[in-house]
Amino acid sequence: DGWWDEACQNDIGWAIGRGETYANLDAQDDVESHALYDLLEQRIVPLFYDRDEQHIPRAWIGRMKRCISVLAPAFNTNRMVQDYCEKLYLPALKRARTLRADNLAKSIAMCHAKYRLRAEWGHIRIEQVQANTDKPLGMRDKLEVSVVVNVGNLRPEELKVQLYSGLMDNDGRITQGQATNLDHAEDLGGGRHRFHCSVTSTTSGRHGFAVRVLPGGELFDGIYEPGMICWDSVPQPAPAAQNAA
Repeated sequence: DGWWDEACQNDIGWAIGRGETYANLDAQDDVESHALYDLLEQRIVPLFYDRDEQHIPRAWIGRMKRCISVLAPAFNTNRMVQDYCEKLYLPALKRARTLRADNLAKSIAMCHAKYRLRAEWGHIRIEQVQANTDKPLGMRDKLEVSVVVNVGNLRPEELKVQLYSGLMDNDGRITQGQATNLDHAEDLGGGRHRFHCSVTSTTSGRHGFAVRVLPGGELFDGIYEPGMICWDSVPQPAPAAQNAA
């Protein structure tokens, strides 16, 4: 189910593939069906029928116990309700109270801000992305990123410029990415502004990043507005993070 990506471990259950997606669904069905039958034949069925002198599948039972001990405390209805409350319901309640306060003052301000952003959004351009990607980085080494954005008639504080980075799959897509806000560094004139941030990797492998622009400011904190996101053209390959010697 939806928790499997988080729950999957070597000794808990079995995974088919690594979460790849295919443009050709028939090809995906073919690959994954073969992987499923191979998994059943080579690992699951032999493990279940491997019995001792008392006709008890000790390894199978050990795996069952391991699954119960690890999964039951972390993946349950209490956890589900808590996650919904802490991540969705309570933040939504807090935001609703904020927008209702002072005779809807912030609701009115947000409405005006949306009209302004939508009117100007088509003029936003990510003009330049600079980062030293010529050599591999060690884990926890900093990658400095500088971005020039033409914000048109908007102000930098009305926007949030982010670096979206993470491991890349074989198709060049970022998986399990994380967003890092860039700080405003310089007004270059003519609506052009420079933003800067530094990021570090805590895992080895082939990483990449992309730059995006979102509505910013207090009223849009944690809020994604439909149609108001501006991406750099394609994810940039970052230096491969290597384990420190």
